[in-house]
Amino acid sequence: MASGKDSQGRALSFDEFLRELWPSLWFTLVDGVSIHDDVGRYLFVNPAYCRMVGYSKEELLGQSFLELVPEELRPTYLEQYRVAAESEAHGRSGQFQLRHKDGRRLHVSVRNTILRVGEARYHGFITRDITEQHSLELQLMHGDRIRALGTLAGGMAHEFNNLLVSILGYAEMIADGGTDERICAFARKIQRAARRGTQITGQLLPFSRKDEFHKEPVDLHEVLNEAIALFRLSNASGGIKVSLAADAKEIWVRANAIQLHQMFLNLFINAMDAMPDGGGLKVETSSIRPSSDSEPCIEVRVSDTGRGMDEEVRRRIFEPFFTTKRSGKGTGLGMALVFSTVASHGGTIDVESTPGEGSTVRVRFPCIEGA
Repeated sequence: MASGKDSQGRALSFDEFLRELWPSLWFTLVDGVSIHDDVGRYLFVNPAYCRMVGYSKEELLGQSFLELVPEELRPTYLEQYRVAAESEAHGRSGQFQLRHKDGRRLHVSVRNTILRVGEARYHGFITRDITEQHSLELQLMHGDRIRALGTLAGGMAHEFNNLLVSILGYAEMIADGGTDERICAFARKIQRAARRGTQITGQLLPFSRKDEFHKEPVDLHEVLNEAIALFRLSNASGGIKVSLAADAKEIWVRANAIQLHQMFLNLFINAMDAMPDGGGLKVETSSIRPSSDSEPCIEVRVSDTGRGMDEEVRRRIFEPFFTTKRSGKGTGLGMALVFSTVASHGGTIDVESTPGEGSTVRVRFPCIEGA
């Protein structure tokens, strides 16, 4: 069947037409295409693959694919490649990580096929960048975990509060009706401990879907000053030097002061844990307007001089129960509580960090103008 004509006007068969068309398809594919030998060296890459990883064709040809693999994953990927190279199976697929030339990690979906040219055998791969998709999936998973944790935490907090109400009631009866000063003193201590218990359970409620806290105009600088003062008391050794640069002009936000107080304390304590040998903690505020048509915000930056985080830790830092501390030293809920509190106040939070150079957490809250 004639499907086209060559340069001399001769009608081409369908197979001939495909052979004519294939080179242009090869180079205009959106997905990356690469061909490797049995040990993983690049023999061919198309332009899409070069754009994906940031290297030119000349930089890749002759190099092992392991040069683009994060160092800690190289032994695993090398073994997987060896198994694939020894197999006759076509169409294997999987998700992997590559390192872009600028250092960032790429999440890619790869499908392989075996190519034979005479007696020679090569390995072809079609690679698609799914980094953005992977990020969205992680956000959805994180949201599901927060929602599940909220249902659990809200139920636990309410049940425990019911017990505390009984304890407070009986302790009050003992304190008011007793004649023995020693027993009355013990009863008042029970009351104080029970009230403290209600504050602790209150810290779980931000995970709940219900809005359990009353919000009102709050001076954010006042909350920060109180949180810093309390943190300095907990940092009795003085190993962490804390400074506050309160430059924001719009300082009022609609919030629950108790929640914000606990949130900032969690941020400070997390920063302290990243500086076991001491260091500096800098807290800054500024008034910003992200875009010309957006509402004014107050941005709070909490920066430390600690050990910093790699990309994996930074990506998972707000995940419930995720912690880098050894067993018994952390629950993994502190930063998850921070994330939940910011979200419940209509704010945003992000983290910048470089291993060995410290971290900066940026929190933004919408302001109340003229409060």
